[in-house]
Amino acid sequence: MQAPRIVRWTLPALLLTLVIGALLIVAASGREEPSERPGASGSSGAQKSTSSRKRAKARRSTVRRGDTITAIARRTKRTEIELLKLNPNVDPRALRAGQRLKISP
Repeated sequence: MQAPRIVRWTLPALLLTLVIGALLIVAASGREEPSERPGASGSSGAQKSTSSRKRAKARRSTVRRGDTITAIARRTKRTEIELLKLNPNVDPRALRAGQRLKISP
C-alpha cells in the first residue's frame, strides 16, 4: 500500500520539476548577458567599455530604395560574397529599404 502512494505523489512532483527546469532553461537562453545590454547596471566599467568597443567595430549599412547587393558591396568596398557571408539570413533578391546589413564582423 505504501509504494503506490509514494509513486502517486513522487512522479507528478518529479515531472513538474523537470518541466519547470526546462522552461527556465529555454527562457534564459533567449536573454542577453547583462553586460551586453545598453544601460545594464551592476556590471563593471571595464566590461562596459569592452563591449561598447566591440559594438563600435561592427559596421552596418542601411539598404536604400532600389539597392542591390552589388550596389551595397561597391558602396562599402566589399564583395557580394563577403556581404552574404556576414548576413546569412538575408535574401539578396528580396532586399527592403531600411533593412540593416552587417558590413564588417
